[in-house]
Amino acid sequence: MLIRKLLLILGFLLISGHARALTAVEAKGMSIGDGDARIAALNQALANADDRTATFIQALADDAVKVAGDKVFLVKDGKG
Repeated sequence: MLIRKLLLILGFLLISGHARALTAVEAKGMSIGDGDARIAALNQALANADDRTATFIQALADDAVKVAGDKVFLVKDGKG
């Protein structure tokens, strides 16, 4: 019975560890800074990627991510 509870808790932790969204800090890290820092931030974000992460990376590839100062904007259809 104890092993069953431990396995259930472990399964929950594994599932919940992958269910998180892209953070603003991760988005900034992938958009602002030198190439090495941006690649490191990209690799870190990919470790726990979700749909928002994939959308943001595609926007980077499409040149739809703009930076103004320390703010990051996703431009869609020419609108921020």
